[in-house]
Amino acid sequence: DEQARCPKCRVDMSRNSCVRNLMVEQVLTELLSECIYCNATMSRNRLESHSKECKGRPVNCTYCKVGCNWTGPSHSLHQHADECDFQHRPARDIIAHINKSDRKHDDQ
Repeated sequence: DEQARCPKCRVDMSRNSCVRNLMVEQVLTELLSECIYCNATMSRNRLESHSKECKGRPVNCTYCKVGCNWTGPSHSLHQHADECDFQHRPARDIIAHINKSDRKHDDQ
């Protein structure tokens, strides 16, 4: 068994001698990354919170639980919801969809 060495400074490393390098961790969080939804560039430490609020992140229709399969960027949700046919469906259609979903869920 050969001792592991740091590729940069060649110091011997082992699980017993490893120490977190907080300075390196801090530098890494400041590196720039790109949002996968809108391609905006920001520091990595902001990326997670941005991704949850990003206007380009994919979202389901407000009426997905009653049958609408639309998925699109969050900035388009309001327009889609205004035009979605599922908001005007009769109650019997909605109940039929819910019953069908319940049966499918029970079968699993």
